[in-house]
Amino acid sequence: MTDFTSEEFNKFKRELLNHPDLQKLCEDCVSFSEVIATIAAELGVVLDGYYTHADFEGLFKLLRNKLEDRRRPLSDFKPVLLS
Repeated sequence: MTDFTSEEFNKFKRELLNHPDLQKLCEDCVSFSEVIATIAAELGVVLDGYYTHADFEGLFKLLRNKLEDRRRPLSDFKPVLLS
C-alpha cells in the first residue's frame, strides 16, 4: 500500500483480509489515499483535510475497529435501551 510499517497499519491490513468485498472494491483504486477513502466511505467514516503520518495511525485504528465490528455477529452486541 505505502511506506507505513507501524503495528496499527499492520493490524489494519490483516483485518482487511477478512473483507474480500472491500478488497474487490479497491482493485481499481490508483493511490493509497483512494484506497483509504474508499474503505472509509464504505464504513461510514467521513474524511476531511490533510492527514499527517500520526493522523493516519489513529485513522488505521478507527478503520480497523470498524472493520472488526462489521464482521462481528450481531449476537455479540449488547442491546441498548432507548428511552
